[in-house]
Amino acid sequence: MASNIGSLPELVIDGENGYLFKPSNVEDLIKKIKMLDDDTLVKKMGQASRKRLESRFAPQTHYEDLMKIFNEAVKSRK
Repeated sequence: MASNIGSLPELVIDGENGYLFKPSNVEDLIKKIKMLDDDTLVKKMGQASRKRLESRFAPQTHYEDLMKIFNEAVKSRK
């Protein structure tokens, strides 16, 4: 569960690995909290979160993304 603001939607894909609620909207937050009553759904979302974290933010992935940025910066200076 995260507020749909800033970089949080980058981590939480609404309905897939959690829920996003509208900032400062208490009713939306309450609605999303109630949706977490399903233990099977919560477990499924937890697994999806872990999979996303391991694939997107793994050290190797991070390194490869940084190297692409560095290589592009070097090319643009030539």
